[in-house]
Amino acid sequence: MKAAKWNIRADLGEAEVWLYDEIGENGWGDGIGAKAFIDELNAVDASTLTVRINSPGGDVFDGFAMYQALLRHQARVVVEVDALAASAASVIAMAGDEINMADTSLLMVHDPWTFAIGNSADLREQADLLDQVAGSIVAAYTRRDGVDADTIKSAMAAETWYTATEAREAGLVDNVTEAPASVAARIPMGRFRNAPTALLGTTAAPPKPASARQRIESARRALQLAGIDK
Repeated sequence: MKAAKWNIRADLGEAEVWLYDEIGENGWGDGIGAKAFIDELNAVDASTLTVRINSPGGDVFDGFAMYQALLRHQARVVVEVDALAASAASVIAMAGDEINMADTSLLMVHDPWTFAIGNSADLREQADLLDQVAGSIVAAYTRRDGVDADTIKSAMAAETWYTATEAREAGLVDNVTEAPASVAARIPMGRFRNAPTALLGTTAAPPKPASARQRIESARRALQLAGIDK
């Protein structure tokens, strides 16, 4: 297991959360699983909660659950994008009452995608599910004042990588801050079509995908847990 994949630290009414790994725990125990994260988050009693993000994203349903948990938390949530908030990590970032991006950081939005195996009915169900997920992602972004739904949909379709200044102009973040130190960001090779070359790194091979029906059912359960699919 990776060391210090995430951490919550609380002191004198303030707490700090570090999300420095992929979203969603894989079969080897790597990544940030929503349940363990939320269990620890709910135990935090603080008036201000700072969430520091350096993540290539990952499982969108774990991301939704973590996003909802941060929205529900009683603390004022301040998000700091230290290096990278891509994909599901950018959705989590939207839970901030205040969202700041370091001047050297990036934020990426894109349409959801998945592996699919099955017959034509399975694939149609999977496509419908992806459309539903995309709508939920748009809802998270447009929860912020000034983010236009049609504009963000076009940005997602194009897989858009925002600099801090561009993200502020798009209404996705509030402030651009000076990076106190250089924080390395890495994303798996081949995951995103428009990823900046400087961010590409190597990761372990992903686990074999489940069947289409298994993916659909697990996705529906995750949506229900996150409070998105009633």
